[in-house]
Amino acid sequence: MIWKILVGGEGGVGKTAIINRYINDIFNFDVKMTIGVAFVIKEIQMDGQKIQLQIWDLGGQDRFRFVLPGYCKGGRGGFILYDASDLETLALTTNWFTLFTTNAPGIPIVLVGTKIDLIKDDVEMDRVKEAASKVATDHGCIGSILTSSKLGINVNEAMNTLIKHLTGTCVP
Repeated sequence: MIWKILVGGEGGVGKTAIINRYINDIFNFDVKMTIGVAFVIKEIQMDGQKIQLQIWDLGGQDRFRFVLPGYCKGGRGGFILYDASDLETLALTTNWFTLFTTNAPGIPIVLVGTKIDLIKDDVEMDRVKEAASKVATDHGCIGSILTSSKLGINVNEAMNTLIKHLTGTCVP
């Protein structure tokens, strides 16, 4: 079984970093901007099924947006990322929800906050959680999770949220 997984979000929010942490369990301080799109493949076993994940890293800069609708076609699930230390990027997720729901209608989406290692205190963390919860609810996300690719916090949990949802709704 092959699942195309979309990863979108503004430039610099950590899409490539979270994919590298998930695939290779590494954090690279010198990540280059994704030009257009890139994808990696990971095979997993889930509930006795072999699943090939095609994880599509969609470039976040405005100049690449014109190519993205075609790459969303056939998406099975998605992650929309924002930088938890910069809530402006959370507000910009609306564009990504529109892109995904227009070009891959009905796919389950997980809202992922990145870079929680940069959040200063519990008050700021609570503010991020509250804002993200509202966005996730408003857009019908199957989950909202805060991560740090640098520290390896909740990266696998984010991916497993989507995979478990797809496994539960997938007909092999």
